[in-house]
Amino acid sequence: MLDIEDSLAGKRITIHYAESKSDCRRIYGYAKRQSIWAFDTESTGLNSFHPDWELRTFQFGNGRRSFVIPARFRGVIRAIAALPIRWIWHNATHDIRSVDCFLGYETGMQIEGETYTVSMHRDPRNQKEGGTAHGLKELCAAFIDRNAGKWEKALKSEFKQITIPIEGEVYKSGKQKGQQKVRKAKLSEGWALIDPSNPIYIAYAGADPILTYHLWQWLA
Repeated sequence: MLDIEDSLAGKRITIHYAESKSDCRRIYGYAKRQSIWAFDTESTGLNSFHPDWELRTFQFGNGRRSFVIPARFRGVIRAIAALPIRWIWHNATHDIRSVDCFLGYETGMQIEGETYTVSMHRDPRNQKEGGTAHGLKELCAAFIDRNAGKWEKALKSEFKQITIPIEGEVYKSGKQKGQQKVRKAKLSEGWALIDPSNPIYIAYAGADPILTYHLWQWLA
């Protein structure tokens, strides 16, 4: 099990990343201990009906720790989705659809709370209108920890290091003469291109359910 230690609002948090079936069994045991968890997914894009779409991770957590499960461990994802857990989400419809598309059937995962919807009722204004907006990071930066966006910032910086070969083009001069030309990946492309075992990506994925759990408590 890979463990990443970090902090939120001055308190220690831990992100656990499953690396083996043994890790998955331990994580399933944790999942059964609590009836309410916050939940999130990461994938290659927003359109789960696209033929090239893939789920990358399934993650859940509370205010102190989270568990990130790579999609290759389909069995434990299926088992956790079947537990009688009341889930907390930010934008639940997207993540439920992602899990259902990944598993190939309607899981019927129960929603305990939906922070995006509640935040809209609390204040429908965007930031330009004087509100806090309704993204998870913006809301958590406003109410939980002003540095709540640090994981997203680090991930986007990592996306900028990804290069994509430009088909049919080579450098004609300089030290790279004769080598294939490359371009920097766009931010929208980074989700599908970054190595899902990258610790920065894992930290980003694992932070989201922790943030969601804290935000739900604050909104409640």
